[in-house]
Amino acid sequence: MNSVNSSSKNSETFSHEIMETDLNLTTEEYSEFDDLTPARGRISYSNASLDIAGLVSRLNKGDIITPQIGINDGELEVNPFQRGFVWSRKQMDSFIESMLLGYPTPSLFFVNQTDGRLVVLDGQQRLQTLRVFYDGSYGDKDYKLSLKGSPYDKLSYAKLEADSRRFLDNTYVSATVIRLEDKPHAVEAVYDVFARLNSGGTKLTPHEIRMALYNGSLMQMIDDLNKDSNWRNLYGSDPNKRFRDHELVLRIIALFKDEENYHKPLGGFLNSFAQEYRNVDASSFKSEIELFKYVTNAYTKNYNSLLFSTSERRQINSSRVDSLMVGAMRYAAKGNELTSNKVVKVIEALNTNQAYIDSTSESTSDDTKVHTRISEVYREFSND
Repeated sequence: MNSVNSSSKNSETFSHEIMETDLNLTTEEYSEFDDLTPARGRISYSNASLDIAGLVSRLNKGDIITPQIGINDGELEVNPFQRGFVWSRKQMDSFIESMLLGYPTPSLFFVNQTDGRLVVLDGQQRLQTLRVFYDGSYGDKDYKLSLKGSPYDKLSYAKLEADSRRFLDNTYVSATVIRLEDKPHAVEAVYDVFARLNSGGTKLTPHEIRMALYNGSLMQMIDDLNKDSNWRNLYGSDPNKRFRDHELVLRIIALFKDEENYHKPLGGFLNSFAQEYRNVDASSFKSEIELFKYVTNAYTKNYNSLLFSTSERRQINSSRVDSLMVGAMRYAAKGNELTSNKVVKVIEALNTNQAYIDSTSESTSDDTKVHTRISEVYREFSND
């Protein structure tokens, strides 16, 4: 039985981020890609050859943006030292050396958005590494290559011989540029391409792809909620390196607002929601925002991050998170108060509720499981 030992707030705390040292995709994320069906829309694309110096310049101007980023003031960040940049120094140095040696590299893939900016579909690690090298700094340190035995060891871009800099600047790489039409089926098709090309050493998660394709005011709103102090206490204080906390907030809001239209696959449901509300005015989500904050505050009075986690491995259980949040938000939306006694009583009941346990343990994205776990939380809150 997959029951959860949800300790009180005074119990031992832990950082979920420390427990999650593996940056690879989770089983649930792999299943999202496995559930993909061919999109109905068609795409148009062209091939091009682009010089390295020009690519770096466009990155610095924000004309090229990457999906593994944070969000700030409604715009996708392009700072490579945000959480999403996950190449090791060894990988970065090896790639730069390959470029200086004139070795061939895989083609880049871009999506040409309606505003003319290019979103990196495949090749974000390579491009960000080039920008770091040209900039000469890695975080708060100077960036010099560490390549023992190589003629480029200990060199920065500024310290390269003039002919080596010129060679790198004028190196051309092949690129495929996909034109994105602002239509649901067209965006679905590009998401499909994203997923099928997702074969690098550090695969993008479904939500990292989603953040790139559906960036706008909705993603900004989700990012703001993700910073809520009570939510951070429940999820874990450190931001998730692969934006899984951000995805969970979107999942909670989408299920609360549109559960009756939920159907598997989960990724498709979230994509449709993100497309529909992409540029929504946050004021139209005032009720959802207030309920989200009210519920996290109510849970925080009695619980910490163990509330959302499994007792066996102390890892976040996403299905437990969405159901506890959505079910409680539904209950509170009817004007009911989430008292400490009520919250503790409900959590204790759910930990022995077999229907709830089953719906948060296996095949958790199935339609019936999603509806069951949310309704069970709401039912337990509604019991006198």
